[in-house]
Amino acid sequence: MGKLDDVSVKQDRRGHGIGTALIQQLKEELRRHNVMRIDVAVHVDNPEARRFYEQLGFSALNEERLACVI
Repeated sequence: MGKLDDVSVKQDRRGHGIGTALIQQLKEELRRHNVMRIDVAVHVDNPEARRFYEQLGFSALNEERLACVI
């Protein structure tokens, strides 16, 4: 499993296919290494990011991430 975290495209460069190209390339590379799942964290206050990932085939898991800030 691959884990994707803290990835973004600058606001003024969004909508030009940069993020989609990055994710597609990542998927191809991971497939070559027999990795068949990517997990990504999306902040609850970022519906735009959630839509982006859903359009690329990501779906919600019935899991909740936990963290400990020390």
